Amino acid sequence: AISYCERDNGQLKPLGIVGWIHGEIKETNNNEIEIDLSYFRDNEPFVKFLHTVIGKYVHESPPIQKLAKSTPAGWVNVIDYRQILSRAVPSEDIFGCVYHNHEKIDNDSYSQMPTHRLVTHEGVFKLEETLEQRLKQKLSEL
Repeated sequence: AISYCERDNGQLKPLGIVGWIHGEIKETNNNEIEIDLSYFRDNEPFVKFLHTVIGKYVHESPPIQKLAKSTPAGWVNVIDYRQILSRAVPSEDIFGCVYHNHEKIDNDSYSQMPTHRLVTHEGVFKLEETLEQRLKQKLSEL
């Protein structure tokens, strides 16, 4: 299992499990782990929890606030920070989107992107710092 939170008395918190690898894990000559991602399975309760946290706290995200103030009213993407940001972000690296009116982010408008992938060849998903702290906080409260 790939977990996003610390073990609780030696046990993984079920809601903190990102997903499972059902297949062979190989170690390369460089002591790196090689995983066939076709064997990775999301933990759907974690996915739902993740997007609930993003939707509830996206208005606190400094990058989203900055985008909202610098673009005309409309939708902005909540992106995955697992790789170096480029101009064209692949759909697997977009958590979802949220509507803003140039002054305020409408939290109730957060919409999950169905093509986002928790794990890619670039690694495990990465939230921006504020949302990551909120996710860890909410997981620790379980």
